[in-house]
Amino acid sequence: MSKIENSFGELRLAIEDHTYHMATEAMLDTLALAKHIACYSDVAPIVGFPARSSKFWALLGQSMRIDQSCGRPIRCSLVVNKQTGIPGNSYFDMAASLGYVFENTQEGRIAFWRSQLEKFGIRGVPFNTVK
Repeated sequence: MSKIENSFGELRLAIEDHTYHMATEAMLDTLALAKHIACYSDVAPIVGFPARSSKFWALLGQSMRIDQSCGRPIRCSLVVNKQTGIPGNSYFDMAASLGYVFENTQEGRIAFWRSQLEKFGIRGVPFNTVK
């Protein structure tokens, strides 16, 4: 492969990464504006990934870092596991690594998640009822 072909290949990958990032950001902004909660399995295909894709999880983590650095609520709080109705463990692990403080129990995690939802104007969401 020539240097030019390699450069174009790298450029193509960079454009794809940027496109996935922008699609993820737009999807999270849309959920926030609509004050809507959605499931990973419904959202991931919209941005071009299966729900269990490590790339999709990395994009959500990147979004959490952006939200934290901008001092805004965590938009990933609006994306949950279909079976449990709350975000997955990675959400809470990332939040803790970013300096958010909450009790590392099921009750503490849910209280933290609900506090983030309240920042979007979403209140009284029982888990296991998200569709």
